[in-house]
Amino acid sequence: ERAGDLEAQVRQALSDMFAGGNGFPQAGDESAVLAEQEQERDRLRSRLRSIDRRLEGYVDSAAKGRLSKEKMHKLSVSAAGDRLAVEDAIEAAELRISAYVDAAGRKRGRERDVAKLLDAWDELGFPERQTGLREAIARVTVTDDDAIKITLRP
Repeated sequence: ERAGDLEAQVRQALSDMFAGGNGFPQAGDESAVLAEQEQERDRLRSRLRSIDRRLEGYVDSAAKGRLSKEKMHKLSVSAAGDRLAVEDAIEAAELRISAYVDAAGRKRGRERDVAKLLDAWDELGFPERQTGLREAIARVTVTDDDAIKITLRP
């Protein structure tokens, strides 16, 4: 009977968490973080275009005789190094954006799974409920007075 009571408490606590809109933990304002990452990527792309214009300017100046070929070569090598560094930074920013979007998608999927678990609770057998709970909950702490605290998986 104690196991049944504790299971009911876990179900209620999980239901209360998700009904309150809390759900799985998140770090800060998700949309603001994603927007910030996208702005950084866009800023880097703009810098890349600026470097390309600078390179074109070097070639144009050399073609018109305003810049020696040696000086153009030296400036172009420096600009090419800058370009490679910016390309690497863009790639890293895109990977961060992709990882963030993937994590947000996984979180939404897990929240849908918990909602399905709670909705179908009475129709599910013990093994199915246990599997669903294990996927959503990292830890259940039971105190001496049989109160529980659940910790969701990150």
